[in-house]
Amino acid sequence: MHMMMKALKAFWIIIALVIVVRFALIYMPTGFNVSFIDNIMNKITEAKEDTLTFPLKERKGFVLATIKGCIKDYKAGVHERGYSYDTSGQCMNGLCSLTVEFTQEVPKKVQLYVQNNGDCTLQTFKVPKTLETVGYMVNLQLTKLQKEHLGIAEGDEVKLEQANGHSFSGKDKFYYYDEPLNQDKLSVNDEDLSSIYFK
Repeated sequence: MHMMMKALKAFWIIIALVIVVRFALIYMPTGFNVSFIDNIMNKITEAKEDTLTFPLKERKGFVLATIKGCIKDYKAGVHERGYSYDTSGQCMNGLCSLTVEFTQEVPKKVQLYVQNNGDCTLQTFKVPKTLETVGYMVNLQLTKLQKEHLGIAEGDEVKLEQANGHSFSGKDKFYYYDEPLNQDKLSVNDEDLSSIYFK
């Protein structure tokens, strides 16, 4: 991350210097041809478009250890009296846990369907005052110019190599990670096209 910040800082310094030189040459009375400066500016613009950088955001929630979730009502765990939250469960070596993630406002308690003595029952759980980081996500919103540069067409399958899941909602294209990363590979229709960088 530190190296990427240094590279971005150097990049912007170069742009500033080129702009200063360009204006100096334009207003000099020598009639100097500045087309080579225009070419440099075009190359810098292209390089900027080639660098795909997106914010990697923390996902907040809490984990219920030794709890196994179940499905009895498709609405359970999605909307609770105006609150929105997502649930995901995992089991390993017979030990299960249930993760509750909040996307908007955080309620004081949640109701979840969980396994209890072989039955799927609705139980109430208190939400901790301090939430923990339960993962990370990036909203991959490519510009029209970036899509054209990468050759991405409508209907193409876009993937991030190390993401462990994704969800689409309108223009939002969320990809999920368990751990924070500095970069990932972007592929279209299973063909690696470019690297994306996280900030």
